[in-house]
Amino acid sequence: MNSIISFVRRIQLYFTVMYPWFNALLLSTVMVMSVKAIYLNDIQLSEHVYFAIFSVFLAFLLLRTYDELKDTEVDKIAFPNRPLVTGLIHYKDVKLINLTAFILLIIINLNKEAATSFFLLFLSFTVLSWQWWLFPKTVSNSFFLTFITHQPLVFLLLLYIMAMHSFDKNLPIYIEKAVVIAFVYWLPFIIWEIARKIRAPEQEDRYLSYSKRWGLERALAVIKFLTLVDFMLIITIWYWLDMPWIFLLLYLLLTVALVVYLWRFSRKRNKDGNHVKLAGEIYLILYYFIPWLVKGTVHNSVSFL
Repeated sequence: MNSIISFVRRIQLYFTVMYPWFNALLLSTVMVMSVKAIYLNDIQLSEHVYFAIFSVFLAFLLLRTYDELKDTEVDKIAFPNRPLVTGLIHYKDVKLINLTAFILLIIINLNKEAATSFFLLFLSFTVLSWQWWLFPKTVSNSFFLTFITHQPLVFLLLLYIMAMHSFDKNLPIYIEKAVVIAFVYWLPFIIWEIARKIRAPEQEDRYLSYSKRWGLERALAVIKFLTLVDFMLIITIWYWLDMPWIFLLLYLLLTVALVVYLWRFSRKRNKDGNHVKLAGEIYLILYYFIPWLVKGTVHNSVSFL
């Protein structure tokens, strides 16, 4: 009995510290619903939409656990206080969570026609990324190779989401439209990825953060540049899909807010890299929330099934 209680507590700790389940579920829901709003101009809930939300939740969990299983030795140096490193969570616990997520993802996404194909593409890419594409020393020691073998995972996940929406409505996959939307909504994750790995000079340690690799000012400049590029792409989406003006206005306000914040942050004397990480997280959530918000308020067509 004590071993069962101890196991449950370790799992609870993991979903509190390393994978806060509510935050992950919120992001998964906002992603699926906003992508549907952009892709099909619809935010109607259905059985397959719920499946898509849960699949995205499990996909992020799979990525989180693979990352920990892959970087155990690195984390001992860079993140010595993480539960897996300190022993508060066991290695076998993370493997069990990983295996459970993997099996559930396969069960949920069987017999979903083209959506299953996109899911398998994402899953294959994920497994290969976990294995450093079978060349661990070559890939792990190259920033460029690591980027191109890991970052496209979100792009593929977005394509899967749109394939699920097409399957739900018994529609063909509008591939050109899906690729453009996936690319535009992939960029905020890249911005967040850089933002969460920025530290103030006095916070730097042996971990190779983006601010240590490029320098703080250059790392902040990269985020600003990508934010502005993404807004230019949003203008394209707005014009191409004939979105209302409020859609463009909200993205403009969000872009200005992040760029101004980063500009002010760079001029602070006492900097805390965690503030940039938080700003990136807020930007990501709001970026995805806007299409759902605009569709629900401007068109007033929310339907719960």
